[in-house]
Amino acid sequence: MNDRNESRDGLQYSRMETKPSNLATWIVGIVVVVLIAAIAVPGLLSSQRASNERGANALLKTLASAEADFKGNDRDKNGVQDFWTKDVAGLFDLVPAGDTEPIQLISPDLAKADPTRPGSVPMPGYWFQAMDKDEEGKDYRQGDRHPSKFGFRGYPVDRSTGRNVFYVNEGNTIFKRSTEFPPLTQWPSDAELKSWFHPDDCCK
Repeated sequence: MNDRNESRDGLQYSRMETKPSNLATWIVGIVVVVLIAAIAVPGLLSSQRASNERGANALLKTLASAEADFKGNDRDKNGVQDFWTKDVAGLFDLVPAGDTEPIQLISPDLAKADPTRPGSVPMPGYWFQAMDKDEEGKDYRQGDRHPSKFGFRGYPVDRSTGRNVFYVNEGNTIFKRSTEFPPLTQWPSDAELKSWFHPDDCCK
């Protein structure tokens, strides 16, 4: 608003009242928020990926322990000491001969993270799946079981949830490989394994 005031010399002068600009204040606030987000969000995503990878590492160890239990205690009661190799979910919902309750060697959430089953849900940001063939190219599944071998892989839903694929077999050592390479369906050779990192060196 302009106010006109008459001075002592009879001349009139205009006076402009100044007020803070709400628009400028909002712009400054938005810029600050954007800058904070640009700094914080990548760090949060990286932290979440690292947490997902630690979880995948631990869950593969759970699968290896479940397999040792399955074979050592003949959990399917087939009278043979063998590993379950059909899928991941069977380590939870397989019902032994003569029983009415499933074996439940893993958690229901881990069983649901098997992408070969309907209604699957990743955990945490990872899928867990039985591998198809051993290092010699022989099928793991011999009537859904194998007398001496098994293989599992844990791979991320996408690169926002993890940057590595993890593998474990009857040797009970977990290996990782970058998601730049497609997840393997066959257990790698010893020469390939030597070029990979042990996750305990990177994911603690």
